[in-house]
Amino acid sequence: MDREAVAEIMSMKVVFAAPLLQAVSVRDCATIEANAEELRKLSLSTAFAVSDTVAYRALSESFRRDVTALAEAARARDHVAAEAAYLRVAASCFSCHHHVREERATGNLPGRLTMR
Repeated sequence: MDREAVAEIMSMKVVFAAPLLQAVSVRDCATIEANAEELRKLSLSTAFAVSDTVAYRALSESFRRDVTALAEAARARDHVAAEAAYLRVAASCFSCHHHVREERATGNLPGRLTMR
């Protein structure tokens, strides 16, 4: 894992994630859709994959589903669905960050898929 690339992509993630709370609050569907789509694209980058375990891959896929649902809700101008999807995106981020910190602290990598 290239720590510099990970730091860069996580910084980019914050650039798109930080404005989402305000956009959801004021029902700015264009910003919600655009930023959610950028987050989805970032999640497809190889630098986004900071761990190669089954659990991390599942968390990443969950994040992609959540940001896709957020973009779709914004596109449909469904403010209630956008609010719910935003909460799932935020929870997804916290869950993944907790998981990665735990992996690093314990060295416990169950379900490791490669030797990298």
